[in-house]
Amino acid sequence: MSDFETISESTPKARKVYRCCICRCVIEKGTIYNYQTGKFDGQIETCRKHKECDELRRMFDVWEYDDVIDILNDTIASNYPSNDSDDEIDEEIDELSYFEQVKRVLQDIKAGILVETGNGYFERKD
Repeated sequence: MSDFETISESTPKARKVYRCCICRCVIEKGTIYNYQTGKFDGQIETCRKHKECDELRRMFDVWEYDDVIDILNDTIASNYPSNDSDDEIDEEIDELSYFEQVKRVLQDIKAGILVETGNGYFERKD
């Protein structure tokens, strides 16, 4: 758990292009996103996140943004194998940006294709 203390949160509409602090992909102008201000190690910090990235972060039950990408990578490697080899990731999802991968994994969780196994990890439903 991080030592991050939330001061405020909001969901504004982007007036210009920003970068998501989780997936590091672009938040397009006009997109509703999550904006957070907080205190970390005595410093005031702000973060803009795609709503989907923040939702997946909460599902993974982690606070550190790099942990979201680590768990996303593990989830994809474990649950989206290539038709040619279980050791390779399906090219269709591997070629997507992190943000598109987040949306795909969220879609599969909401559809019940991926189910939580504990500690924020998800596996394909048998």
